[in-house]
Amino acid sequence: MTDLKPSLDLPDVMRIARQAASEEVVLHEVVGVSIGGQGSHYVEILVTTHDAGGESSLFVVGAFRNVSEASLRRDIISRLQQRRANRR
Repeated sequence: MTDLKPSLDLPDVMRIARQAASEEVVLHEVVGVSIGGQGSHYVEILVTTHDAGGESSLFVVGAFRNVSEASLRRDIISRLQQRRANRR
């Protein structure tokens, strides 16, 4: 990949992830963000999901932060929707 955009800061990634999660029908809560390694553009977003039965689960959404806010938001929403579809 030749995209040389500067990386979004972790607080920005957290904010974008929370906004994306709030748009979903299923209740998601973003509980943390971790960098994949020193100097890495890869991040892991920790998300809890609460289903209608009251059960909750924790899962990780991997993403790259050297993209635009809009691109990161679309990627997170897509992955949350995929997760929901796979759990049906």
